[in-house]
Amino acid sequence: MDSFEDGKVAGMSGDKCEPPQNLAQDSSQRWIAGWHDGQTILMAAFKKKRPVDAPTDVIDGGALSTAKEAQENFKRTHGLA
Repeated sequence: MDSFEDGKVAGMSGDKCEPPQNLAQDSSQRWIAGWHDGQTILMAAFKKKRPVDAPTDVIDGGALSTAKEAQENFKRTHGLA
């Protein structure tokens, strides 16, 4: 594998943009370019998973604002309310 592909794998894995210290300057730059490509691929995968119309109770990162709301939502969705 070349330095570009190594960087791309690191970018897709969510690793930091830190090329190996033993690379020459030009290989280091190719590794960084690959890392950026990997990050682009990773970001595109997250965008695909995002729902188009999020339900109203998924605001604020998917958490309901209070435990009481969560309890009420559970009862309502399970026919206990």
